[in-house]
Amino acid sequence: MKHALLSAASRLGLPIHPRTRTRQPANCGTQALPSLGLPNSISFTLVKGGTTAAEVNDSCTNTLTLTKATATVLTFSEPGTDQCVAGTVTFTLQDGKLAYRWTGGGEQNTGTLSKK
Repeated sequence: MKHALLSAASRLGLPIHPRTRTRQPANCGTQALPSLGLPNSISFTLVKGGTTAAEVNDSCTNTLTLTKATATVLTFSEPGTDQCVAGTVTFTLQDGKLAYRWTGGGEQNTGTLSKK
């Protein structure tokens, strides 16, 4: 079931977007840093059996490339562009919901995705 997560995401009715995102340094160690809780609208379009995902995030429009897939986790590479910071996007199926995590440029963004 290599693409079980894509199937699950399809059942959620894609495109999907996070309800909230937080920004904090990716390498914060054990120091507790406050979450800024910056809401942001971002959408991803995944196609069952596909190896790419379309991303629209404010002025950043990009194509992510699937680099790893398990039954519950999809990992994508995001190329850097003039409007997009290069990074890694991970979608994880947790309790019937799709968790989102982006890391890159010394930052990370997380959210729970829902259908649009």
